[in-house]
Amino acid sequence: YDAILRYLQNAEAPLPVSGVQLESNLRGGGFASTGCESLDSMLAGGFRTSQVSELCGVSGSGKTQICHSTVAEYVASSSGRVIYIDTTGSFSATRVAQMITCRRGSHHHPANQTLDAC
Repeated sequence: YDAILRYLQNAEAPLPVSGVQLESNLRGGGFASTGCESLDSMLAGGFRTSQVSELCGVSGSGKTQICHSTVAEYVASSSGRVIYIDTTGSFSATRVAQMITCRRGSHHHPANQTLDAC
């Protein structure tokens, strides 16, 4: 039992850090813009990168749109990677690809003209 516990602690458990170090780590992280200035302002810059964020709300409140927009904004403006955990099956790779194309400056398709609105 002790050997298994030590193995798991060494292999899987995060190293302990002080509260000061944790705060420093959090302050040093970046932000992923939602693509909407007013929402980014309310979030003090957007969603924190390298952290898990959860959106909750009633059906039709815009949770999926915010997630799609944030993914598109982040991918279009950086070479970063995104892990999108979809518990409802509402993720649309096609829609996100359209949004990325729009954000990268390709406004040739009329449907892309509405993507900039918050």
